[in-house]
Amino acid sequence: MSNSVRATLAFLALTATPALAQWQSAPSFPASQTGRQHAIGLNVGSVLYALGGPPWVNGGDEDGSVHTLNPGASNWVAQIEFDGVGGFIRQGGGIDDTNQILIFGGYNPGDPGDNPPDPFHYDIVEGVSGRLAPRGSGAPDDYFAWCTDSSGRVYSLGGGPGPSANSGTPNSGYAERYLGSLDTWEVIAPMPTPAAGACAVADSTGHILVIGGYDANATARLANVARYDIATDTWSDTAVPDLPVGLTDAKAVLGADGRVWVMGGQTGPVGGGTIVSSCYVLDAEGQAWSTGPSMAQARMSFGATLGDDDFIYVLGGITPTGGTDACEKIYTTPCPIFSTQPADLTAWTGQRASLSAAAIGGGTITFRWFRDGIALEDGPTDWGSEVFGAFSETLRIDTVAEEDAADYHVEATNSCGTTRSDVARITVRLTPDLPTEWTVTVLHPAWATEGSVVYGVEGGQQVGAGSKMIPLYDTMYQISRPVIWSGTASSAVDVTPGTSVGGSINATNGDTQAGWWWWPYSCRVGGEWTTCYSRQAARWHGTAASHENLQASGWEYSAASDVGDTHIGGSITNDDDSGNVWYHAALWTTTGQTHPADLHPSGFRSSSITGIDGDAQYGGVLTDFPFRNEAARWRGSRDTYSSMHPAGASRSGIADAEDGQQVGFAEFGGQSHPLLWNGSADDYVDLLPIGAVGASVNACEGGLQLGTVQFADGSHPVVWAGQAERFVDLLPFLPSPYASGGVTSMDIEPDGSIVVGGYGYNPTTGLTHAILWTSTDTPPCDADFNDDGSVNTLDVLAFLNAWTAGDAAADFNHDGTVNTLDVLAFLNAWTAGC
Repeated sequence: MSNSVRATLAFLALTATPALAQWQSAPSFPASQTGRQHAIGLNVGSVLYALGGPPWVNGGDEDGSVHTLNPGASNWVAQIEFDGVGGFIRQGGGIDDTNQILIFGGYNPGDPGDNPPDPFHYDIVEGVSGRLAPRGSGAPDDYFAWCTDSSGRVYSLGGGPGPSANSGTPNSGYAERYLGSLDTWEVIAPMPTPAAGACAVADSTGHILVIGGYDANATARLANVARYDIATDTWSDTAVPDLPVGLTDAKAVLGADGRVWVMGGQTGPVGGGTIVSSCYVLDAEGQAWSTGPSMAQARMSFGATLGDDDFIYVLGGITPTGGTDACEKIYTTPCPIFSTQPADLTAWTGQRASLSAAAIGGGTITFRWFRDGIALEDGPTDWGSEVFGAFSETLRIDTVAEEDAADYHVEATNSCGTTRSDVARITVRLTPDLPTEWTVTVLHPAWATEGSVVYGVEGGQQVGAGSKMIPLYDTMYQISRPVIWSGTASSAVDVTPGTSVGGSINATNGDTQAGWWWWPYSCRVGGEWTTCYSRQAARWHGTAASHENLQASGWEYSAASDVGDTHIGGSITNDDDSGNVWYHAALWTTTGQTHPADLHPSGFRSSSITGIDGDAQYGGVLTDFPFRNEAARWRGSRDTYSSMHPAGASRSGIADAEDGQQVGFAEFGGQSHPLLWNGSADDYVDLLPIGAVGASVNACEGGLQLGTVQFADGSHPVVWAGQAERFVDLLPFLPSPYASGGVTSMDIEPDGSIVVGGYGYNPTTGLTHAILWTSTDTPPCDADFNDDGSVNTLDVLAFLNAWTAGDAAADFNHDGTVNTLDVLAFLNAWTAGC
């Protein structure tokens, strides 16, 4: 477990009494006559170290031993000893802020007058690798407590003669810490209660705890716990409760469960102490001690550290019968930590809402969801919705009602305790009623002789393309031209740049439109220089003159697909001489820079963005062989990629995203299904209606979804309201001669009316024409040409004026030409009335 995770543990709100594990044997040190005494236990890059102390090596030099235990290994390995240091015990150590092992202080029982060497660094290649700055003049050499904080500062706390202290030579409250990056010892505030033979630990909440020890004159063993506040350089003897007993020569370790474990040591009167196997555990909030499982062997003067496997290891030491090489370990179950917090979401009435969380920790983790602080149960609610997953990582609410708007959180529980997640707010919005009446406006401009289509609608503006024949290289080519409309065919504006032959606008938002254009460049064709064209992303701000090239340097092609409030999404593409093509998701800004950010995540062949919703971008990635499309999401950079690919799907992709919903497709069992996602890969609704042979969904907004359903009689453009069987068919509203149509985009106006853009297909001409459906409270009446609510001679005059002017609105039979056939069609409709 990382240091950052351990630091987080101390903040957890634990509400359950822990069920603690039991001690078990760990690999022993190589057998020795003295046992492995006075070792410093450290975890260095996942490897456990036992540093210093007996058994002595190098013969008469009596240098301290060093052993290491690799993860999963069954044997300790002897390493280079503390060569030249001498036989010192009760040394201190830690990993400093230069990530090196620091060793300092100590007492030489073979030569009590021998001063310890200056602090030094140690590594298993060089051994004792260098002498460092000496400790402060007031620092005791013996019986001091030591530990390291989360910033790599190594502390020396208290110390002195220990059990032999008296009023003339008392134990000390002196405190200092080593800053490796500066090679200096920094004196800090002294402890209010002098102590020697104590143990120390950083609790990872910005505090150092000094636990137990001999009092100033060695008249008693202390139960005191002194807490040092690192930020304020102050001490308190009352912030943490005392130990249940006075204790010396113990060891303290912060477990993976966020609790401080104090193990072994001596209790009883000074001079007649008892070595114990007991263990005391301080809760993560630092407010209560409990008795933990006793070690199999009573011991003191041992090493101890937390392994990456979340076991606390105790290493050797002195037992009531002498030194020991035996080691023990105990699993400290990590409390649940939420790796994924539930996030606020917008839900739509009658549809589905889901909240998800993920927690890591030891053992079995159970979950429980709460609504406004009240535990949820699976099943129907009193207000008509239904709850699923109240005891799982994902809470699902079907048929959402307004009453489901609330604050939600989830609690994760294991044997360590219970952790509460962040609060997530579900905001419920009313899904619009599906209108039963629609009017149709044909936006097809007369100059678009080869067809037209609407790709985007918003705020009274429509964008798309109109096609016509253009001479290029002595040949006529059908070329699309980017178009902006404002509600009528006659309002169509061709915004092709003057140097280009065409392009298309795919989306609009505010005053920004985006798509692609044919970028001109010089090339040689048939041995002669001419103008060639390459497809490149582009943006506009309402006019041809505002056009900006969004070409990406180093890429052959590009195109923009959607426009958000601040960004434009699309793709950039390259190919090679063998015909291989690859493309990357690209993100431009709506103004300013013209070069995109490349959002392509590593590990995939290709990627693209097709929808933007707030700060999130959606689309798909293409895997390497066997080349599978998978739905994807980003949040502004390639590192934020996350999969939206449903479990069990062979392919998937997202076409659009808006108002917290995403729409697209997923293929299951060889059949493509139109999907409505609600923010996560497996939180989706299948929109395929019963009886349909296929369907696709292209756009969403305001809780509605837009697409096409294939029934036995053909293709039908539809608007869904979040459920497969809840849709309105737009095909019946298409006027003659359109036999079918498609829909691409949607907007909900401030007055609540719904505007749908797309196209109608004229089987007589074989062309598609740009179409706009608009919901209305009353049935459409084509004969009411001036839209004043009445069919009378004013409509005849209005029609004839438009017909005389050649206005596209006078193309009443929608055959692409304004002629006498339109007069006859209008008069027939006018005569029939409404």
